[in-house]
Amino acid sequence: SGEFELRLAGADYQSIAQAGGGILSTVRATRAATDEELEASAGERLRHWRLAQCGRARIVLGTRLALFTPLPQLKLIVVDEEHDGSFKQQDGLRYSARDMAIARAKQAGVPAILGSATPALETYYNALTGRYHLLELPARAVAEAALPTIRCIDISRAELTEGLSEPLLAALRTRLERGEQS
Repeated sequence: SGEFELRLAGADYQSIAQAGGGILSTVRATRAATDEELEASAGERLRHWRLAQCGRARIVLGTRLALFTPLPQLKLIVVDEEHDGSFKQQDGLRYSARDMAIARAKQAGVPAILGSATPALETYYNALTGRYHLLELPARAVAEAALPTIRCIDISRAELTEGLSEPLLAALRTRLERGEQS
């Protein structure tokens, strides 16, 4: 996303990579990402892992499993959309990739950037209390992008469908028909 690009630009990732440093960046798992990972052969995944291990791959971008990739000159860890539920492993060994990223960054003595327009409550709390340094983007990543229109709807007497009002459902349908996010 545009915000993600700004986060990376703010971290000066090109200078880090050109100086021989490694950047580990995790992104939320989407259906497309997991399908792409499944399509990669075991040999291809091993080749990429070895490139990272020997330091020839300077930037590693992947889902939560990317955190386990060895990078000998690790200089920065980025977690985009840190609030997303896909960063929580629920099967087998349970862990939070966001928390793993913070722990790995601390162990390596490198910064971790947790990016989100809607941070998890614990992340926001940690930023407000000074445990994390809060960086804010005062403007939208794309200057032409308009803020959404917000309407308050009294649902105290409205008939709800699974907790959602009819005006909200209609707005969601419209956005989905146009292929937009909601």
